[in-house]
Amino acid sequence: MLLKAEWTKLRSTKAFWWTSGLFFFFSFGFALLIRRTLDQSAELSALLMGMQSFGTLVLAVQSIMVITSEYRYNSQNVTFLAVPSRLRVAAVKWLIYALIVVLLVTIAVLFIAPFGEGSVWKAWCVNVCGALALMTLSQGVAYITRQAAGAIAIVFLWQFALEPALAFIPKAGAVYRYAPFNNYGAFLLQRPVADVPWGWQGSGLYFAAWALVMMAIGVTLLLKRDA
Repeated sequence: MLLKAEWTKLRSTKAFWWTSGLFFFFSFGFALLIRRTLDQSAELSALLMGMQSFGTLVLAVQSIMVITSEYRYNSQNVTFLAVPSRLRVAAVKWLIYALIVVLLVTIAVLFIAPFGEGSVWKAWCVNVCGALALMTLSQGVAYITRQAAGAIAIVFLWQFALEPALAFIPKAGAVYRYAPFNNYGAFLLQRPVADVPWGWQGSGLYFAAWALVMMAIGVTLLLKRDA
C-alpha cells in the first residue's frame, strides 16, 4: 500500500516526467553525437558518457525531489501520520526510486548498446550500480537539508567545485585521491585512481560506502527531528 502511494505521488508530478525526458535526451543525444562524429565504430563506454556525465545529474535531482517534495508542500505530516514508522517510509522511498533508476538506466544502455562495441552486461552493471550509489547519497543529503535547492547545491558543488579544487592545492593532492566523487568517476570510466590501494571496482565500493554513510546520517536526522 505504501509503495503504491509513493508511486502515485511521484508519477502525478510533472517534474518527474520532464526530468525523465531530460535523462533520455542527454543519454541518447550525446550517444548520437559521438556516433556521428566518429567515422569508425565507437566503444560502448564512450557512447555512454552522456548518460554518465549529464544523465546521472538528472537522476540525482530526481532522487532529491523524491524526498524534498513533501517538505516543500508541508505534506510530510500526513505521510508520517499514515505510517508512523519513519524508517519504513525512508526505505520505501529509496526502493521506489531505486526501481525507477534501474529502469531508466536499463532502457538507456539497451538502446545505446547496438551502436557501440563492448560488453553490454558489464556496462549495465557498472552504470546501474553507480546510479544507485549516487541516488543513495543524494537522498541522504536531501534528508539532511529537507530542501531541494540546498541539497542539489551541496551535491553539485561537492562534485564540481570542492573536489576539483582539492586537485589544485599542492598539499591536498593526497586527499583528492580519496575524494568520493573522484572515485565515483573512476568507477564509471573503469579506470583506477592512481596511488590508492584498490582498483576501479574498489572505487565503486568506496563511493558506495560514502553514500551509505550520508544516507545513515540523513535517516538518523529524520528519526530524531520533528516532522
